[in-house]
Amino acid sequence: MHTPVDKITSMLKMLKRAVSHKIKFDYVLTDSWFTCDELIDAVCNIKNQKVHLLGMYSKARSLFIYKNKSLTYSQIRNVLGKPKRCRKLKFYYHQVKVRRNGREFLLFFSKNGKNGKWRVILTTDTFLCFIKAIEIYQTRWTIEVFNKEAKQFFNLGGSQSSDFDGQIADTTITCLQYILLTFRHRFDTYESKGALFKELEESIIQHRLNERLWGLFIQLMNLIAECLDGVDEMDLFTKIISDDSRLSKLKELFLPECPQNIAA
Repeated sequence: MHTPVDKITSMLKMLKRAVSHKIKFDYVLTDSWFTCDELIDAVCNIKNQKVHLLGMYSKARSLFIYKNKSLTYSQIRNVLGKPKRCRKLKFYYHQVKVRRNGREFLLFFSKNGKNGKWRVILTTDTFLCFIKAIEIYQTRWTIEVFNKEAKQFFNLGGSQSSDFDGQIADTTITCLQYILLTFRHRFDTYESKGALFKELEESIIQHRLNERLWGLFIQLMNLIAECLDGVDEMDLFTKIISDDSRLSKLKELFLPECPQNIAA
């Protein structure tokens, strides 16, 4: 009988398998559920390539060494004084180096608006700046959207095969379908055919879909946060992508020929 495996153990096995297959990556991105000591140890012990952890952190009782004192992240934030303001992202934030279990970390405290909810991001990359950390972490949303749409439209994970190779084949086919259709949609919607051949490399870098979406999401969330003081943009975005009708309406706004984008 198969013994159920908890999420942390399963995640560690996936990481080990990726490393053993020599898949190259720079960061392991996680939400607060997976950011734990076990994962930190696994990431820091990866050999033959430099990998960092970048994840949300919510373990309120964990202690960090800051200025020779053992403090929780809430206690650290309370002694940091007035936060800085990032004009580009319109976030208030703190950035501080701490130590835990003999390792050095960076903690980023950020919130949207004066009355927003504080979020904590932990990373093993102690040379990372706040803007770069947010830009890297936001790629998780692209993965979240892929996971949701692949399940909804391509039945990802719905294969009833009891053969492991069959499951791998089904997942691979689903990924290929998604890539081909989003690739076609991207160039039909965002790229001109003439410019594609004229400046291919520059166009691909400039118009990466995740960067376009990120910029639009940030502007939209900041606008809502300014209008409704106290609204947290990350909670709002999570609610949007978890609802099919809301997500569909949001995606329609990004289409250049969408009626909502035509001024009366």
